[in-house]
Amino acid sequence: MKFKNISFLRFFLLTLSTFGLYVFFWALDTKRALNKAGGSIPNGFLMALPVLNLYFWYKYAQAYVAIVKKTTRDQDVLFYFLVPVLANSVIGLSFKNLLVLLEKEHLVMQNWFGCTAAGILVLISFIAIYVTLFLYTSGVSYLFYQKGFNEYQE
Repeated sequence: MKFKNISFLRFFLLTLSTFGLYVFFWALDTKRALNKAGGSIPNGFLMALPVLNLYFWYKYAQAYVAIVKKTTRDQDVLFYFLVPVLANSVIGLSFKNLLVLLEKEHLVMQNWFGCTAAGILVLISFIAIYVTLFLYTSGVSYLFYQKGFNEYQE
């Protein structure tokens, strides 16, 4: 079984240009490959369901550790499950808190493309946050999973 070799730049640019949707397509593609190699990851539809997505990612981590890392240690499965989930949760909460802060300052939804300094500052801030968010999300997914797929030897 050979997994697709994807560079970090390609992974990041695809994630950025699809507003984060590429990570889900990538997960479905790698899920199919892991299942062909002997994994038992459930239907990808579970990724879209709030609580059941944790079960999906746990089974994904379990198959990844067994097939790519060639181990079945519980601490490895928990590591590959918890770190990406927690990292993405933290960045999501940080983004939400920033939006709340900006709303309190009456900067959001006012003068987005206007000529005021506040409008331009908000636009630049959101572009910077958007790029940072997807760089971080891509980095976590890439470092924890795709790097292992790229190095995988049967």
